Amino acid sequence: MNKKQLVASIIVCAVLACIYAITNSSKGKSWDSATTRKKLITDMEPNAICSAKISRGDHSVNLTKKDGVWTVDNATNYPADFQKISSFIRDLIEIKVVQSLKVGPSQYGRLELATEGKENLATVIEFKDSDKKVVKKILVGKKHFPKPDPDSNPLFGGPQANGRYILVDGDKQPVLIKETLNVVSTDSKDWLDKTFIFIGNIKNISFKNSDGTDTWNIYREKNGSPFICSVKPSKKQEVDKSTISSLVGTLNHLSFDNVFTKEVVKGVKPDTIKVSTFDGFNYTIKLYKKDGKVYITPEVSGTYPKTRTASKDEKADDKKRLDEQFAALLKKRDEKLKREQTYSNWVYEIPPYQADAITKKSLDFVKVKKVK
Repeated sequence: MNKKQLVASIIVCAVLACIYAITNSSKGKSWDSATTRKKLITDMEPNAICSAKISRGDHSVNLTKKDGVWTVDNATNYPADFQKISSFIRDLIEIKVVQSLKVGPSQYGRLELATEGKENLATVIEFKDSDKKVVKKILVGKKHFPKPDPDSNPLFGGPQANGRYILVDGDKQPVLIKETLNVVSTDSKDWLDKTFIFIGNIKNISFKNSDGTDTWNIYREKNGSPFICSVKPSKKQEVDKSTISSLVGTLNHLSFDNVFTKEVVKGVKPDTIKVSTFDGFNYTIKLYKKDGKVYITPEVSGTYPKTRTASKDEKADDKKRLDEQFAALLKKRDEKLKREQTYSNWVYEIPPYQADAITKKSLDFVKVKKVK
């Protein structure tokens, strides 16, 4: 093959590749521009929404806004994810219809828009105002998937959802939208505000089990220096640094899967972890083990200085600057303390991997020495 033939072959291949890409990009998307776009909802004012009920069959969650704060009623009025709810409502009123469907009520089940029976049920969203009057009711049906591409690589899985069927109460016809509305859920834990305590700059960690038969302590003299473990290994053992690292890292970023009232651990004797930090925060964490799960309740106090003592030779300009810096730091610490003290009102179910990292016995901090 000479140079001209090679160049011609490359051009032909490039043209064919472009045609293939354009053809495949339009597969399954003919509905995308089939109708003139109109908004799904045109008569709902976001700021007027004071509560929302999301239900499907026997499962439901109630979200309520009071004094500008959203709560999850199913979770003993626990704070809800304000940003998540606000974004969902704002996004909902901006959604546009991409296809109207000529489907009668007898076919609603096929789109999972049924409201009666036990199968093919819609997820029903009811928005209410301050008078608890329903201002908008929306039925969310099944997701729309494009037709499988026979030329697609099976290793990449099947087609991804690219829309969802919706029926707005009062409308005669269901519609298809481009959004999949993955955020819609009837599970209360999906709407919880997952902000939680943050334990940074740890100085000391101590543990005592429920009956006092096992205790251990981990500490360090300076921030950034290695931790020292109170558990003394035998001659054939050594301290397991990975266990300490996992423990500290988990306490730095504790999270939770669900939240309950304290009734859920009533009668259960807890283990106790106490943590102090170089920033002057002290945490007492009660660990409850029940039915294969671990629940915690955190209590927080602060022992950080409330005033700053100026040095003897401090200049006026330096004093003003340092006083302002200290005031800003004090305000930040006070806000953190106030926020984290509210978490003591509930019991939190923590993820299994975190439970494993912080529920350690003394023997877990030593391991057999490797033979060199």
